[in-house]
Amino acid sequence: MAHCTELLRAHVRAGADEALGDLRRLVSIPGSAWAGADPRHLEHSAALVAELFEDAGFPEVGIVRAAKPDGMPGAPAVLAHRPAAE
Repeated sequence: MAHCTELLRAHVRAGADEALGDLRRLVSIPGSAWAGADPRHLEHSAALVAELFEDAGFPEVGIVRAAKPDGMPGAPAVLAHRPAAE
């Protein structure tokens, strides 16, 4: 069991700098959850999340929008899919 714990710790340490860099990029995007917020921030956020999924090896990544009740496009949603391991 101790061997597995050490392997896990080594794996986490190896990816920590990259994960923190990704997190810094995400939290640097200004918030957009209020009326009057610049919609470009939400677009940038969705594009970055899609990029991170692609970088993680997801073969299917897309940004989609559902129509709002008034027919206008809604906020972007990032969808990613990867087949389960066999």
